[in-house]
Parts: sequence; C-alpha cells; structure tokens
Amino acid sequence: MKRHLISLVIVVSVSTTTFAQFKLGLNADIYKPQNQFGKNVSNAPVGMSIFGLYTPQNSRFSFGSDLGVAMYANRTYDYELAQEGAPGSFIEVDEEDCFLHLDLLARYNVYQSPLITLFGEVKAGMYTFFSSRIASEPTLLYQDDFEFHGTSFNTGVGGGFSLNLSQVFDGKDLERPHPISLEFTSSYNSGTTASYRNMGNESGAIAGLETGNYRSIINNLNFRIGVAVQL
Repeated sequence: MKRHLISLVIVVSVSTTTFAQFKLGLNADIYKPQNQFGKNVSNAPVGMSIFGLYTPQNSRFSFGSDLGVAMYANRTYDYELAQEGAPGSFIEVDEEDCFLHLDLLARYNVYQSPLITLFGEVKAGMYTFFSSRIASEPTLLYQDDFEFHGTSFNTGVGGGFSLNLSQVFDGKDLERPHPISLEFTSSYNSGTTASYRNMGNESGAIAGLETGNYRSIINNLNFRIGVAVQL
C-alpha cells in the first residue's frame, strides 16, 4: 500500500509540473477609497502585494491568491495625557494607519499572444485595518501601541493586461524556461462595514485616542503594476 501511495505522489507531482503553469509576482498598489470611506480617507493608500497563480494546461483560466499591505496615513501629533491622569501634559506620538488584505482570485485570459495577454479577474477576500503608535520619548504614563481595528469582507471585479518582456527586448518569439512579464491591473472592490483609524484627517493636539476613529463600508478602486515570473 505504501509503495502505491509513493507512486501516486510521484505521478501527481510530475503531472502537475508538466501540465500546469505557476506564476509568482510582486505588485506596487495604489488605492482610491470610494463613498464614505473616501470621505474619511481622502488620500490614496499605497502599498505592496505578492501574488501566485496556477494555470492548468491549455486553459484560459488561472486561480490563485494575493497578500499585501498598504498605508494610508502617517502623522506626528501632540497627545495630551489626560486619560492617563496627567491633564496639561503632552507627548509627541507618531502614528501609522494601515491595512492588510488577502484575496482569492480567478483570472480568465480573454486574448493571448506571444507578446500580450488581456484578462478579466474576479476576487473575494478581506481587509484588516491596524495602527501603530510610538512616542518620541519614553514615558511611564503612555505605552506604545499596535492595535487591530476591524475587518471588511470584500468582493472585486477587474481586468488588465500582461506584457511578455522577452518579446519586447528580443523582438522575436523565444521559448524561455522562466519568462518574465509586466502586469497592469485595475479592479473595483466592494466590502462590508469595518472600523478603522485615520489620523491624517485630524490637525492639532488631541486629548483622547478615540480621535480619528471611523466606521463605514469599505469600497475602493485598486490600481496595480507588477512583475511576474512563470515557474
């Protein structure tokens, strides 16, 4: 029985390597918050993400996932230690407001050629918001903090194109073992309600850490440029 299982694993591994394609890539991301989320986060979050795609042999469909992080606010402000029992005393605090995102995605190649591939994409996943706060100098009253706020579950639809860089630079159809491509993607993502912070919208000194807290539906546009290698 053990021998048959080992044989099956070898056959499946060889078949997967021979009859499927794997693509790994790195993206630079920029987001445009929409609706109430856009009013609360007026600047454009920017970040990085990694993705992986699996394509069965002779199929126009690909399946995979992506994972990334983006920052949408970074501000240094004076925080009054009233809640810590020292009203009238201030410390300087540096705060970064960010989110993590994880998506499962499916891609369909609408058009394919040696040079360019046009594709559509659907995805589903989540955005998790978090903040880090660091005081400029140590104090017994205030403790640095890393805090998660809320999670929005989202779905998205979009599309883009992939450019085979070997075709661009070599000017002819070459069979390369690990071709590299340049990818441009855009999508609209619609999510559920989540809590988050944005200290970038505030000004002046603050007397309480509840300042800058928001809650809304998380909708956004996402634009990406990335580099991918086929394994």
